[in-house]
Amino acid sequence: MASIYASRSNEKVPSRHAAVRSATGLLVLSVLLSTPLSALAHHGTSVTYDITKTVTLTGTVTEWDFVFPHPALYFDVTNAAGKVEHWGSEVGANPAYYMKDKRGGVNRNSIKPGDKLKITCYPHRTPSAKACLAKEVEVNGKPVPGLTFKPPVPQKPAASPPATSQ
Repeated sequence: MASIYASRSNEKVPSRHAAVRSATGLLVLSVLLSTPLSALAHHGTSVTYDITKTVTLTGTVTEWDFVFPHPALYFDVTNAAGKVEHWGSEVGANPAYYMKDKRGGVNRNSIKPGDKLKITCYPHRTPSAKACLAKEVEVNGKPVPGLTFKPPVPQKPAASPPATSQ
């Protein structure tokens, strides 16, 4: 029996089984609808950062976030006028990737506030943004190869086959 009758009226009240099926259906539908949207939400590297230019900065680490989907490195840089600028850099792949192949021994304890940093990175496309994508990272004078990003090499279009006449 898919429903029961209320004791004081002749209205049908959905059974508990029907309510569970509806809730399960809504959950499945919401997961299916949200999955493609989350895939579209991921940014393209060349859209956010200018991978045709690099900038080299030296400074002091203020924070190291070893988080998904991309770790982030925050640091202070003293500019030419002597003023401290707060910068942030997205680095390499996500933490699961580091743990999978032990890239350069990078982990959440690899970098600490106060560490000296030299970073060569691709600048953000917004000129006033103090953000970049790490290309090469040195911490306390030692290279950290696991924190690099290598942009994809643009592929040349395939040559079309010569036209044939019939």
